[in-house]
Amino acid sequence: PVYIQKVAAKALASYKSAEPPNFLKKNNKIYAERRDVLVDRLRSMGFKCDKPKATFYVWLNCKSSSIEYATKLLSVGVAVTPGIGFGEHGENYVRFSLTQPKERIVEACKRIAALFGCADTQ
Repeated sequence: PVYIQKVAAKALASYKSAEPPNFLKKNNKIYAERRDVLVDRLRSMGFKCDKPKATFYVWLNCKSSSIEYATKLLSVGVAVTPGIGFGEHGENYVRFSLTQPKERIVEACKRIAALFGCADTQ
């Protein structure tokens, strides 16, 4: 929404330094760590996914119905968003969120490996 963008612009304009504030550096580090854990583990299982640079979502090409794939993951307690919900080009993708602690991401990866019979080598 526009009002959120205006608030964000005003907040960002209040910073005078080229360096991001400490709380932002801390959060960036946390999310980068979570991203690396998820992407590295998924790749080690043979899945293909890009490592995002500026978001806390990871998209996985599931090469099948995103709703069926999300339902399959949900059956083992791993919640993802079916890509079709973002339009026709999102089909065959599911979206992972990096908002959970690293330990829960590791557990999700173990469940995914068990579900698909993949080796989780991390």
